Parts: sequence; structure tokens; C-alpha cells
Amino acid sequence: MKLVETEVEGRRPLENLVIAQKVLGAGVVGAPEGSRKKIRGGKSGGGDEPLPNGKLRFAAIIGNGIVMGMTPAETLACSPFEYLAALDGFIEANDPEGDKKLSESEKDELWTWIEGNP
Repeated sequence: MKLVETEVEGRRPLENLVIAQKVLGAGVVGAPEGSRKKIRGGKSGGGDEPLPNGKLRFAAIIGNGIVMGMTPAETLACSPFEYLAALDGFIEANDPEGDKKLSESEKDELWTWIEGNP
């Protein structure tokens, strides 16, 4: 858990998601061969260099799952499609550049729907 705290909590959430997308993309597409000694060296969370044979850095994936409010077990139980869908939704919901406010007409429509008057 200390690894997650040091690797994840020091960054803004969107920065972690970009790293997770890169790692997951390398796992899906495959990564070039690399030296095992080079990969094992350095910080315990691994670096930005790809792993050999399309392997994934699960620490980054689990760390992003935690940022999204999932437990490590829930994150690992997700299919790649479910994980990426959650990741996309999290990014969209937490995008500081996005306009998150409802318009007045959207507020009225939502309130009408909540009250049960179509």
C-alpha cells in the first residue's frame, strides 16, 4: 500500500490515468523486447519503458483503479473493456476543462423526471 501512496497520491488523478492508458496499451498491443535487468532496476513501481513480451505493469493499473474508487481485487477482476470504460468515464467526470454545469432547461427536465411527471 505504501507503493500506491508514493506513486499515486503525489500526482493529480488525470496524470495517473495517462500512465495507466500507456501501460495498458503496451500490454494490449505488445511491447518491444527489453533487458530484464534494466526493467527490474530503479524504483519499485517501474518506469515508463515497456516490459518485454507485452507484459503489464499492474501496479499502475491497480493504482489507477484505487484513484477511481475501486479495490485492487475489483480492478483485477475487470476485463480490459470494463477497465477502459471506467477509466474513460472517470476522466470525463473529473476533467477540469469540461463544462459540468447543467443548463436551466436540463435542470427543469431532470426535476420533472425525478418528480415523476413526464
